[in-house]
Amino acid sequence: MSIFTNKNLIGTPNMMKNSRYQNSLEFTPIGKRQTNNGRSNHGGGNGDRAYNRGLRDDGRESFMESSFDNTVDQLNSTMDFDKMPTVSRNMTNMTNGTHKHMLGGKEIVGNGLSSIKELQGESQKLETENYNLKIKLATLTRFLDQTPEEQRELLSQNVELKQQILQLTREIQTLKDSVRDLNFSNDKENNAESEQIDYIKSNYKKIIQEKDELLSKYEDKIRLMKDELILKNADQHASDDALDKIEKLEFENEKIRHEADTLRDEIRYLENQGMSRKNDLANVMEQDRAKDAKILAMQTEIEQWNTRYDNLKSDYNEAIKSLDKDNGQSKNELLALRSRLRDLEYKYSDAKDNLERRDMSFTQLEEQYSKTRSELNSVKLLVDSLKAQLEDREREKIELRNQLITVQENQSAAINSEEAEYVKQIDELRKREASLLHKNQTLRDDVAEMQDRLYQINVNSSGSDQRLKNSEKQRRELEDKLAYYEKEYELVENALSNAESENKKMVSDKSRLENKIRLLEDDNRMLSSQLRESQQMPAHSALNELENFNRKKLEAEKSSLIDEVYSLKAELQKATRELEIERSSHINHSKVASYQKLVSERDQLSFMLDDSSAKLKKMEAKCVHLKSIIDEKDLNIEEFESRIRTMEKEKAYKYQNEDSEKLQLLKDKANNESKLKLLQLENENIQRELETQANFYKSKIDALLLSKEQESYRNGHSKDRNETDPVISLLEKQLEESQKTKEELNKKLSDTISSNSELKWKVEKLQKDNDQYCDLMNAMEKKEKYVKIENGQLELKVKDLVSDLNRVTRHCKKLAEKVAELKLKGNTELNSSKNQGHDLSSRYDNLQTDNAWLQRKISDLNDKLSGTSLSPSSSNQSLKINLLSNELQYYRAKLYDINMKANDFQIMYQFIMNAVKNSNAFLQNDILKLTHYGVYPDYAEMKLRKLDKGKSLSFKTLATFVLSAVRLRRRTEKSEKRKIKLFELRNEIEKARLSLI
Repeated sequence: MSIFTNKNLIGTPNMMKNSRYQNSLEFTPIGKRQTNNGRSNHGGGNGDRAYNRGLRDDGRESFMESSFDNTVDQLNSTMDFDKMPTVSRNMTNMTNGTHKHMLGGKEIVGNGLSSIKELQGESQKLETENYNLKIKLATLTRFLDQTPEEQRELLSQNVELKQQILQLTREIQTLKDSVRDLNFSNDKENNAESEQIDYIKSNYKKIIQEKDELLSKYEDKIRLMKDELILKNADQHASDDALDKIEKLEFENEKIRHEADTLRDEIRYLENQGMSRKNDLANVMEQDRAKDAKILAMQTEIEQWNTRYDNLKSDYNEAIKSLDKDNGQSKNELLALRSRLRDLEYKYSDAKDNLERRDMSFTQLEEQYSKTRSELNSVKLLVDSLKAQLEDREREKIELRNQLITVQENQSAAINSEEAEYVKQIDELRKREASLLHKNQTLRDDVAEMQDRLYQINVNSSGSDQRLKNSEKQRRELEDKLAYYEKEYELVENALSNAESENKKMVSDKSRLENKIRLLEDDNRMLSSQLRESQQMPAHSALNELENFNRKKLEAEKSSLIDEVYSLKAELQKATRELEIERSSHINHSKVASYQKLVSERDQLSFMLDDSSAKLKKMEAKCVHLKSIIDEKDLNIEEFESRIRTMEKEKAYKYQNEDSEKLQLLKDKANNESKLKLLQLENENIQRELETQANFYKSKIDALLLSKEQESYRNGHSKDRNETDPVISLLEKQLEESQKTKEELNKKLSDTISSNSELKWKVEKLQKDNDQYCDLMNAMEKKEKYVKIENGQLELKVKDLVSDLNRVTRHCKKLAEKVAELKLKGNTELNSSKNQGHDLSSRYDNLQTDNAWLQRKISDLNDKLSGTSLSPSSSNQSLKINLLSNELQYYRAKLYDINMKANDFQIMYQFIMNAVKNSNAFLQNDILKLTHYGVYPDYAEMKLRKLDKGKSLSFKTLATFVLSAVRLRRRTEKSEKRKIKLFELRNEIEKARLSLI
């Protein structure tokens, strides 16, 4: 988009043939161009009038689109002048009655209502504004003509960019409005979902209340039935069977109540979860799916509960019928005993299977423990390597200090060389001063000799008044010149004294700066020693804390194992006592006792879990304490870095001051050289004047001689000639002396010219040195900016690495805690499984003896029992097998996930350690770069190595990154599918447990 056209610009003089408009400026409105002949498109020379009338547009007039149309209308901040009047493109559509002036949108004639004075005032205002606009346009055109094409392109790009910014702001506004609408719609949907959840909760509460009422009714009925059974049944066996069945029903009712309580807790948990879900909009969909799944599970559970209630009713009716049937008592007893024996056998087989599984899990846990031991050994090796790196860094710090000392010595040598150069220059100036004094003295002597000669000439000659006046004038002029030279000499002396005083000031400033540098070096040493102590103290303290923590952990594990052994012994004793009691009382009570024992074991396991959680909390508190210590150390390191930055700023300020002093010295040198040039020019002028005076006197002497010769010739007296001969000889001698003085002066001139050439050469040399110093200063400033940018990048890298290390340490701690929990669980489960195995083996022996005794009694009734159906026990067995297989699959999947996470953490740990090593190498390389520019960080003593720059990204690494991204995506998809399957397995396991209960 070009801003300029090839036509005449606005404000250029109108080169018309008419003399009236020849010197006036032309003001054409924006949108109209001039022709090559210099005439506007709208009727010869009346452009301004037509514009002020209202911009009438005839059929002949043609509006050309200008590049200013869009820029002035759309952008208000591109130029720093008032808004210019805009002209619409469709001017032909305007009527004569509605012509308005485009400046401010005011009407020129107010429909005949305004007075003539007001119209005149408005016309004057418009003329002044028109004039001002013409001037602005003329200045702008000149400015834009002077500007290069690149700047014009930049202006056009600026206009385009601002238009794009306006479009983007509009789009952003529309996006904000759409976001608000989306938020409003999301709020509505969340409110609707919360209402649905509340409705479902109310329905569940009603259902649970109804079930509680049914349970209370059933309990009342059971109590009444107990009373009736006690009254009716006189036989002991029938009463025992009825009581057992009633106890079974009570036990099942208690289980149902317990499950109802669990359902209530789940509902409360769902309520709390619903409150949290309102805050988290991102996870609403997933939680809703989970809720739907839970709702379906709850509905299925409610249906199961209804079926179970129906089953209980049927069982209850069957029990009543069995009580009525006195003849079938023996059969029922035998069936119950047979089913109990089979249940015990199934339990024994299940216990064996559980033992085998736990043995497998124990072997896996041992393998994991060996892996963790190997990881701990690798961590110890890493600690040793880090210690070795610390020692290497201390050595590197010593080498850095040596390099610092050498650089400081080089700097001092450079400063001494500069001072020597300044002293040499001052000596040269003094020598020049002495030579100038000598020249001035010689000039004074020459002037005195010339005055004596003139006086003698005047005495010898007739000495007219005019000659005397001329000689006096010349003498006065020479005296004035001598006074001027004396003043210049005093000024040169003052400049030299000022230069000497400035040199002394520089020496004092140099000594002061050296003292400051020494003090700063002492401070750096103190800080480095403090940093070493701070680095050594936390390392030792952390190692001691780790050792103490490991000792305490081992002691706690030993004490817990001893307590578990004692508890197991007590449980064995209790189990033996209970078995003896069961043998004495009855076989039917064995199942209830085993169940109670299992409940007590579960309580003990929960108690142990609580203890382990308390220990974990203590461990977390210790970790928090260690993190606080690490944060304090990080703060100390940041303070130290801020001090180093302030030191670097002070050094940069010192360098700037030294540069300013050098510039002042160079300025003084330039002034002195200019003064010397002026003196040389004045010397040349004096010599020219002396030559002109000598030529003048020679001509006068020749004229005198001629006049005397003529007089002598006229008189013809020989005596007079003999008298005039000594005068002529004197004049000749004076001429010879003047020629000699002239030669001497020429020699002096040649000497001064040679000295001036030497001075010019030195001045050029100094200018070159000054240019080199300026280039060095610019390069140093660029390098300082680059170093600051690199420092910022390095700080960001260090912060990212620290955050990554903290994250990895947290993950490692969590893994270690999980491993410890798994170990504890494995040990407890192994011990409990072993104890249960012993108990079951003892029970099996007892049951075998009881079984032999019962088989003798039951041998008569084998034919009758062969026709009985055993479908419920087989169904229970199949359900148990399915439940156990599902649990096995579920735990295997969980173990697989844990192993995958452990592998991921190990890979991340290796990656982060490699990144830390690489970052350490980059830091060392950057510190080496900083030392080249005079920035010396006071970190721990470390050995700096010059490292190659990082290589460019290869295709292999890029391909590995892409493949890893693809693998991660596939893995996430598989993990999501695995989660869905695990959720379904969990639901099936819960259903199977409920059905078994």
